[in-house]
Amino acid sequence: MKQPLNKTTCLIAFLACFFSTININAQNYAEDLKYGSPEVRAKVIENIGKAKETRYISLLVDYLKDPDPGVRLGVVRSLRHLEFKSQPEIFIEALSDYSPEVCAEIRKTLTAFLNNDLTARLKKELAENPAPQIRQQIAILFGEAKDKTAVEALVKATKDNDFVRFSAVKALGEIGDKSVSANLIAELRDPVAEIKIQAAKSLAELKIYKAIPDVMALLMDNDMVVKAEIEKVMEKFLSPETVLFFTEPLLNDKNPVIRRYCAKALGVLGDKASVPVLIEALKDKDVSVKEEVMRSLDFIASRQDTFSLALILNNSDPNVRMFAVKTLSKLKDSRAVPYLLSRLKKEKNIELRDLIQKTVPEISDISVVDIIAGGINDKDQAVKITCINTMGTMKAVELLPELAKALPLEKNFELKVAMLNTIKAFNDKSVLPELHNSLLAEKSIDVKLAIIDVLKSFDDPSSIPVMLQCLKTGDESVRMEAENMLNKFANLKNISYFMDSAKDPDPAVRSYAMKVIKNFPTTSAVPIALANLNDKDPFLRIDAVKTLGAAGDKTVIPELAKRLDDKEEEVRVEAVKALGQLGDPQVMEYLKESITDKSPLVKIEVLKIISNYIDEETVKILTKQLKSESDADVKNQIIYVLGQSGETSTLPAIKKTIRDSDASIRKSGGMALGQ
Repeated sequence: MKQPLNKTTCLIAFLACFFSTININAQNYAEDLKYGSPEVRAKVIENIGKAKETRYISLLVDYLKDPDPGVRLGVVRSLRHLEFKSQPEIFIEALSDYSPEVCAEIRKTLTAFLNNDLTARLKKELAENPAPQIRQQIAILFGEAKDKTAVEALVKATKDNDFVRFSAVKALGEIGDKSVSANLIAELRDPVAEIKIQAAKSLAELKIYKAIPDVMALLMDNDMVVKAEIEKVMEKFLSPETVLFFTEPLLNDKNPVIRRYCAKALGVLGDKASVPVLIEALKDKDVSVKEEVMRSLDFIASRQDTFSLALILNNSDPNVRMFAVKTLSKLKDSRAVPYLLSRLKKEKNIELRDLIQKTVPEISDISVVDIIAGGINDKDQAVKITCINTMGTMKAVELLPELAKALPLEKNFELKVAMLNTIKAFNDKSVLPELHNSLLAEKSIDVKLAIIDVLKSFDDPSSIPVMLQCLKTGDESVRMEAENMLNKFANLKNISYFMDSAKDPDPAVRSYAMKVIKNFPTTSAVPIALANLNDKDPFLRIDAVKTLGAAGDKTVIPELAKRLDDKEEEVRVEAVKALGQLGDPQVMEYLKESITDKSPLVKIEVLKIISNYIDEETVKILTKQLKSESDADVKNQIIYVLGQSGETSTLPAIKKTIRDSDASIRKSGGMALGQ
């Protein structure tokens, strides 16, 4: 039977097992580091650091020279975890590593270990270490650590080689000690472009505003890379505190490159107090400077600058004047109107004149109505046209009567058209009398057409008499437009206008009026139609006859019958139709005589009517006419009427027609005998 273990026996067994494990781990570390892949070596080194295995520090140091940068990077990290501070020279020497990542990790480690002794050691190395890369890395380290105690050492390092100087200059900016401003300003003259650029960046980081002129001078550097980078650096100098650094050189610097940048800077800063300086800079002789000034002004100008902008309307450069007008247009301040009108009188540039004429109406309001009213009578035509157009845009109704009265007195075609367009924009019918008078008095065909166009927009029947008067015009286009407008008003509601004009001495007016009246033959139209029954114009007589027939007033039969003797065939035809339309037997008294009319058309129309009023006397007249009639259509109609009468006395005459040489007459005769 086994004996139970006591405590001493157990402890001895545990310690034996523990030390056995340590020996195994140590053996495994050595083997993995010696034979493992870079990944394995890096992992082993990481584990040593995490496990705080300080006894392997010597082993780790050996691997600072491992050919794989990943392994070396792991070594530095593990040594930092193990707080290996006792031999900083190992890390300093390792700063010569060709891997930037490894060097960065070493700098991070040294920064973590920094104390007075180490700082002093690093300063000495920065000044004396024979390896340029190590000196450079130490300079970088001081900048990253923002160690102000290293400023003096870094200033001395600005005399080192190019790489060290660059890193020292950068570090001085990162540390943030403004006492080095003079040293950094001096570095702006370094022959190496990168150092000059970095010096400028460091000065910007430190906000050394007094360096602005020196940094800005690099905008003229021969190296294009320097110029491009410095412009970016200058952006960091732009702040409300630096405005004055750009206003003075904008006006006084001899170099246009500097003046141009100052103009741009003021625009970016957006300080409205700099507007007067920018406006003064518009006198610059360099085109590129003026262009930059205009861009900045366009960005920051406001309505409070209206008068200052108005003053540059007289600048000798048309591009500057163009800018002034465009900016005033954008500001929409009516206070600029008198200045723009004044410039318009002097301006020779066509594009600018057009822009001013467009701008004034856009920015005007009621506050300048008196100025616009005065401009209507200005001697300069461009000013007059602009003011007239502005009236329409403003809808200044109080100026409308004055404009309407000026229309017939104006002789310039362009001005008249402008006036009419403005009147049209108002759409106020109170000016119709003036428009009517102007239309009748106007001699220009184009202006007449323009007035008619305005009257069309008003769509008012009071224009009917004037449109009728336009029918007297010799120009066909005016007559056509007048007729088109009259056609819209030709309805019963407006018939009184046409009745009044039906008595006009001009046949063209009377003729159109009668055309309308005949379509609306009311009893009140009868006197008008009777008055035109004897007109010289056959078309007027026709319309008069048609009107009387449609009106239905039987008292006009005697007067209407007089047209049965009219020399025009169509008048006689319409007279017969009109008498028949009245539907009264007494018309037979007049129509019987027309059976012998020389016109077949008249006789046919007569026969159509008397067939309704056939009597013995009429039968005799028709029988007699049948014998002498030569027109086949008339004979057929007579035969038809006689057949309809049923009078046996007509048989002998009808029988003769069935032997006629014309087949249609024989057919009519046969049908009549059948009846």
